[in-house]
Amino acid sequence: MLKPGAEVNQGVALKPLKKEIEKPALGALTSQPPLEKGGPPPPPPPPPSPFYRQWWFWTAVGVVVAGAAGVSVYMLLSGGPAGQGNVAATWK
Repeated sequence: MLKPGAEVNQGVALKPLKKEIEKPALGALTSQPPLEKGGPPPPPPPPPSPFYRQWWFWTAVGVVVAGAAGVSVYMLLSGGPAGQGNVAATWK
């Protein structure tokens, strides 16, 4: 750190530092060691999880269920003119 009143030499040009970049060995770039001739092939990657094990699927199911419950409660409590909303169903 410079002290107050210290002289600064502004006429000196700084030289850029040249740093050698070490190249890693070929085997260091992969997570598995290289295969030897005749060795077994690496195991296949695990299959992806089914959609019903994903968080977004169950979030969507929760939103649909909550929406259906809200609409049902609203329709039941809102009432309406008498005689409307009744459905007669028959099976043969």
